[in-house]
Amino acid sequence: MSRCGTFTNEKLPPADFIDFDKLIPQAVMLYTSAAFVRNESNTNIVIDIPLGPDLSPGTIWYSPDTYLPNSVYNVTHPITEVIYPSGKDVQILTDLTFMHDVLIQYKITSADGTNYKNDREVRCTFVRGTGVQYDNGIFAYQMPESGQHDCLLLRGYISHSMSDLVKLRFNIVQGIGGSDTRLTIFRITWNIFGLDKTQPI
Repeated sequence: MSRCGTFTNEKLPPADFIDFDKLIPQAVMLYTSAAFVRNESNTNIVIDIPLGPDLSPGTIWYSPDTYLPNSVYNVTHPITEVIYPSGKDVQILTDLTFMHDVLIQYKITSADGTNYKNDREVRCTFVRGTGVQYDNGIFAYQMPESGQHDCLLLRGYISHSMSDLVKLRFNIVQGIGGSDTRLTIFRITWNIFGLDKTQPI
């Protein structure tokens, strides 16, 4: 035993050299992002969401599907594999699995800007261009107090095909005493990560 505590056994065979480049397939990390950031030259994103039909007689109302308006992103970093058509959606231009990470800072009120008194839940999911949800396990639900600033975090992996369109869909679920809802968004950041094993490093 040496002074630094290293044990030496001369009977052991010499260590083998491990070439990690051969063990781990070479790949290129893909990263892109889009964001809406409120600044001196723009205002909040304001979306009025109708009350919708009464799904459970006299107790639960579910709003129509609602999406971001056009041209909401004021910061984008498109890449060859991912673009942002209309400034509100994401389009994937390759067959690849991507991780989507979306943070939305928001508040909800009644449509006239006043506080509501019933329970209201805001829901956000990833959907295809057709409106069909990508994965039932990827969603963000919050039941904030009226007018309270809160955030939604939507994160998950999606196995994409060429030309996939990804949209953010919002719904409001509420109880007795409901009305139309105003969703006010202060900030959105949408980060997208992928690992492309077909490209040389």
